Amino acid sequence: MRKIEDREEAKRRQKESNRIAVAKYQEKFKRINCRLDPALYEAIAATGQSVNTFIIEACQEKLKRDIKEDPAGSRGPAADPEMITEDNKYY
Repeated sequence: MRKIEDREEAKRRQKESNRIAVAKYQEKFKRINCRLDPALYEAIAATGQSVNTFIIEACQEKLKRDIKEDPAGSRGPAADPEMITEDNKYY
């Protein structure tokens, strides 16, 4: 009987440590909801990339263009170019 209780306690602790690890990982990111027209969603999915990856890359490309057009950031605070390099992909 004791072995069963020990196994159940070990499973409970494992689940708790997994929950904590997931929460810690998720704190590193900001989360947004994005509503897409179904046709647009299917067109993005047809590229072979995940929709999330496609949206992130599209945002990175737009930021790169905006920084090149307006390096002083007169339309708002200039983005840190280091945040949008190929080395800093967030997916």
